[in-house]
Amino acid sequence: MPRPPRIEYSDALYHVTSRGNARQTLFHTDQDRQRFLLQLQDNLESYGVVLYAWVLMTNHFHLVVRTPRANLSRFMQRLNSSYSLYYRYKHRKPGHERQRGQTVTGCCPNRFLSTEE
Repeated sequence: MPRPPRIEYSDALYHVTSRGNARQTLFHTDQDRQRFLLQLQDNLESYGVVLYAWVLMTNHFHLVVRTPRANLSRFMQRLNSSYSLYYRYKHRKPGHERQRGQTVTGCCPNRFLSTEE
């Protein structure tokens, strides 16, 4: 049974994680990490998403983002798809390298990200 559509909000803050299928490695080399970061930057600009923090682990990544346009699903779909195409071509691995979907949680209130005291 498919999951229900994700409810998205304008100007919402999210903690997003996405990992490799069966916890397989997503980032084998520094070149893989650099490519992902370039694609992340491109997608942030294209979708108007604001990035507050990121962490790349061997088999997954974390992002803390704000979506002024309520477009988290489209942003993540394009980011994951573009990196997947690169990954499959570069490492000559057919099939899926990501688990279905990603984990998204609403994040902390704005006061935790404020630089003002």
